[in-house]
Amino acid sequence: MTEKLIAYRSTHPDVLATLAKYHADVKQWQADAAELLKELGFTDRGFLVGRGLGQRWIAGVEYRDGDPVPTGWRLRKRRGRVEGLTPHRGTQAGRAIAAQIQACPVPDMPQAHLPGMPADRPSDEGLRSPGLREMAGAVYVTWTIDAIPEIPADGPEREEHLGDDEHWRTIRLVHHVDLAIWERVPLSQYYATVEAQDEAKAGEGQ
Repeated sequence: MTEKLIAYRSTHPDVLATLAKYHADVKQWQADAAELLKELGFTDRGFLVGRGLGQRWIAGVEYRDGDPVPTGWRLRKRRGRVEGLTPHRGTQAGRAIAAQIQACPVPDMPQAHLPGMPADRPSDEGLRSPGLREMAGAVYVTWTIDAIPEIPADGPEREEHLGDDEHWRTIRLVHHVDLAIWERVPLSQYYATVEAQDEAKAGEGQ
């Protein structure tokens, strides 16, 4: 069964600023991560980055079969398969390494912080995060679920909340799409923009 795709578009300054900050944070993290790898004694491999629901974290360091396991590290295994090196927190050296890694947090995916857009929504298969593309000076977000509650740009629904506590009102708002910031766009428009961008990139590569 083909899932229904829903597309939203925004050129709101706060949304564009969120993406600009994300790109700057990633660039800075890449520089910091390269320096940290050198400090940890790795000059020819990279970090393994875990991700889920818009969040990312350093899960370990790449491992090559046959290499000795450095002091303070252990093999990270899953279902009997080696996935990399991870700090051995049972040792003093491992705890020191873990603290260094914790001080170099990976920037969250931008979907986790988009103004007026939920970071995730429940589905039959669990929580899902939206897809995201920057195209033609705008930010596009897509969902592969049937419906997303929306807050109209005008109207009393925008001020409704789940209870008297402001905390509940905040939760209610962040789980809806704010149509004062985002606009629902036809899939034909979304795919036409994707195609135009892909063609432009292909032309640049020739």
